[in-house]
Order: sequence, then structure tokens, then C-alpha cells
Amino acid sequence: MGLKLIINSLIFISAIASGIWLSKLGQPYKPLAFNIHKLLSVAFIIYSFILIKNIIKSVPGTNLLWILIGLCAVFAVILIITGGILSVNQNAKTYILILHKITRSLILISLSSWFYLSLK
Repeated sequence: MGLKLIINSLIFISAIASGIWLSKLGQPYKPLAFNIHKLLSVAFIIYSFILIKNIIKSVPGTNLLWILIGLCAVFAVILIITGGILSVNQNAKTYILILHKITRSLILISLSSWFYLSLK
């Protein structure tokens, strides 16, 4: 399980790094950088939920764990929505970009907390 968590962390770090790279390139976004960022982000979300599904089978869930899973799902949806808005609408960039960055941190905190509590 430790290796899977390391892989998941590396995917997340790569998604953040590609997002920073994308923002430094400026708008309009370069197709290669944008697609790399999207693919890494989707890979992180899918791999995280596969890990959560496997851990749920082996660890009895408490209310706190279920709340953290729900928060992860909500944050993932917000990340996808804000990322889509950022790619299309340049006028909403400031507030949406801030929400995108905050949500990125919140999903990291909630997912890390969930993994810590369930593997403890």
C-alpha cells in the first residue's frame, strides 16, 4: 500500500507542477501543456478513488472517514469545474484561479488525512 500512496503523491505533485508550468506559459494555454495538466489531474483523481475503494474494503469506516471521502469528492468536482472555467473564460480568471488553488490544497489535506486515519 505504501508504494501506491507514493505513486499517487507523485502524480499529484506532477499535476501541480504542470499547472504551475501552464500558468507561467500564459493564456492562451499551449495545447501540449494544457493536455498534460488535464491528464495528470484526471489520473490523480481516478487513482485516488481506486485507492480509497480498496482501503474501504479492508478498513471499517467511521463517520470522520466518510466525511473526508465526501469532501474529497466535492473538492475533485470543484477542481474539474474551476479548471474547465479557467481554460475557457479569461474574465473570471482571478477569483476562479484562487478557488482552484485553494481547492487543490483542500483536497490534499482531506485526502492525506483520510489515508493517515485509515492506515493508522
